[in-house]
Amino acid sequence: MWRRVLFYGSVTRHFLARGGYLRGTERRLSTIKAQSLNPAQQESLGRSMVDDYLCVTVRSRPDEREAAFKNRLVEFWTVVLREHPDVYLRVYAETSKFEQGPQVLTRQYLIEASVAEELEVIVGRHQLDVDPIDEDEIYSKYDAAPPEWFWIPH
Repeated sequence: MWRRVLFYGSVTRHFLARGGYLRGTERRLSTIKAQSLNPAQQESLGRSMVDDYLCVTVRSRPDEREAAFKNRLVEFWTVVLREHPDVYLRVYAETSKFEQGPQVLTRQYLIEASVAEELEVIVGRHQLDVDPIDEDEIYSKYDAAPPEWFWIPH
């Protein structure tokens, strides 16, 4: 009844635990190891097998109110959307709530690893405080699950 899709790893366990089921193509491919899939088979699944995402944490100024920080983030992402749409399309999710740190608020974003350096440059130009991006800590897009995260529609 339940089949484990080898190339989904922990995502499969999460998917099946939530009552998910495997469709025909997924069921047939469940016995094939990920290394043996060719690009046509990967595309037939309608998704990339490996999506590497990094977490970007943006911090407010000390004692900045939530409304002011939110406005700065909206202005920043509006500029990114207009001037760097290719980067914006690679921002996958953001946390649904601000987190309270010591005297600062933070908000996290999940971005594709391929745009991390470019986004750091853009953020630096707009004078936002960002924690250093840890390129060794890689996430799957399924790590950004609702309700803690909001998936950004593109």
